[in-house]
Amino acid sequence: MPEDFHELHIAGIVQETHDARSYILAVPESLREAFRYRAGQFLTFEVPWDGMRLHRCYSLSSAPETDPWLKVTVKRVDDGRISNWFNDSVKVGDSILVQPPEGRFVMRSNEGDHGIVLLGGGSGVTPVLSILKSALRTTTRDVKLIYANRDEHSIIFKGDIDLWLAEFPERLEVIHHLDSDSGLMSIGEVQEHIRGWEDGEFFVCGPTGYMDTVEEAFKAANIDAGQTKFERFISPIDPDRKDASAAVVPEQSDDEIPESFKMLLEGQSHEVPYEKGLTLLASAVKAGHKPPSSCEDGYCGCCMALLKSGEVNMATHDALEPSDIERGWVLACQARPALRRRVLGSLGHGCYFPGRRQAMTSIGVGASAPDFTKTTQNGDTISLSQFRGEKTVVLYFYPKDETPGCTVEACTFRDSFEDFVEAGAVVIGVSQDSEKSHKSFAIHHRLPFLLVSDRDKALQKAYGVPKTMGLLPGRVTYVIDRDGTVQHVFNSQLNAKKHVREALDVVKQLAA
Repeated sequence: MPEDFHELHIAGIVQETHDARSYILAVPESLREAFRYRAGQFLTFEVPWDGMRLHRCYSLSSAPETDPWLKVTVKRVDDGRISNWFNDSVKVGDSILVQPPEGRFVMRSNEGDHGIVLLGGGSGVTPVLSILKSALRTTTRDVKLIYANRDEHSIIFKGDIDLWLAEFPERLEVIHHLDSDSGLMSIGEVQEHIRGWEDGEFFVCGPTGYMDTVEEAFKAANIDAGQTKFERFISPIDPDRKDASAAVVPEQSDDEIPESFKMLLEGQSHEVPYEKGLTLLASAVKAGHKPPSSCEDGYCGCCMALLKSGEVNMATHDALEPSDIERGWVLACQARPALRRRVLGSLGHGCYFPGRRQAMTSIGVGASAPDFTKTTQNGDTISLSQFRGEKTVVLYFYPKDETPGCTVEACTFRDSFEDFVEAGAVVIGVSQDSEKSHKSFAIHHRLPFLLVSDRDKALQKAYGVPKTMGLLPGRVTYVIDRDGTVQHVFNSQLNAKKHVREALDVVKQLAA
């Protein structure tokens, strides 16, 4: 079985329309944590095909707060190998190789009461429906769905949408646009539909023409790009269909080829040897590293990396928005060095994978833990000193409520909470989110431990918690004994679950 892919079974199939089916996936208990997801994310499937192993990404139409099992919806595409294979050949009980959920097409947790506007074209409604269900079930925000289809028979999830509309008539508004009745949706029509929702959070998914129309409408309506998220339909070119003669990227000359490049992964800096023609991702894998990746064709965005120095050429960058490229983000699976440059005394490029940077914290093992007084999600005030002589304290800093890694970490602490209590420890989570956000986060995931708000970053500064990529708060866990001395520090953005495992091991050792 290919690395990072897991074998799941098809537990059910729903015929949504004449050309679209939903597939319900049974996830065994041992993989539940790995397959935790957020509304709007997607799954990557690997399918054997004529000696090749083809990858396709399909958005989840289920929502974790409303559906017991993962569900993807696949619509037939003319000449589409895998979409037609799904619709013609896959049966209940079949097994299929799947990677854990990925994707950035998700709700932000800091949007307050701003409305949510969902624009879906055809099967682009799939991730949109997932977000709709999650928003209605877990927030108080109003939601507007603008859904375009060829005709009435092409409307996927019509029954589901009608049920949600009946349950939330005061919060949900649905606009159906049928091309058969009024032609393709125009820029003016989109502007009319979003009038009054200009301060909302916008999610758009659909065919290229539809997406382009919506994007132009946003520009005309002066909608800030920071309020919008686009999920584009892009399928990889299968190996036997690629034009080998096409000049995808400029040919590398010998004087452009570095001997190596620097990569920061899992908080560790690596000098990665480089060979002519390889991508940054391929070079890292060949050197024995495991950077995040999925499709390896430039359309899923899982291998995004921040280029800190040097230059690269990319064969394609469909997964990146123009603003991403401006900020220096590249796709490691598509990027090849474009020039020879000396970085920190070595030849190469500085390549930093997102969410994985770490630095040494100023508070280390053996240091006296700084005291603090903070407000919890329940409105209570606590201080570190109140536990002195009574409890071991697990103080874990995390970036943000409701983000995938932070949710996994919090739920892992939750599932091990009784073990911490039995060992005489109290768990306290710290982030810059508000008390209101913490309360919602705790209720949503049934978190039994304390969360404190560090809006002024005073606690983060006191403990010297580093930032990720110099921008976002880091993920660091401290185990503080009953005397107030730091006995353990673990710093890793990627290994959220390992924070819990290591903390519990140390707590048990202290209790022995």
